[in-house]
Amino acid sequence: MVAKKEYALQGWQRNKIYPDFIACVKDDRVLVLETKGLQLKGNDDTEYKQKLFDLLTNEQIKPLHAGVLELAPETGAKLSFHMLMEDAWREELLKVLG
Repeated sequence: MVAKKEYALQGWQRNKIYPDFIACVKDDRVLVLETKGLQLKGNDDTEYKQKLFDLLTNEQIKPLHAGVLELAPETGAKLSFHMLMEDAWREELLKVLG
């Protein structure tokens, strides 16, 4: 895990999002993972983050420059964002890694 000052996502709300984990998988995929307890399921913050993650995952196929993170399409790397809820995080992670 990296310190908060090392990375963040900026969506359309004021505060930045600091995902819990960023993982590089051997088949050239980068996973951005956020974990949430069941008590946070369905709340405004969780829903906002899920919408932002969906948007970023769907838009990542376009070349982008985002501060210090730059992904070039010719590398073939795929970037995806995932919300892992407490009650099903293992199953979701296995699905993402599969």
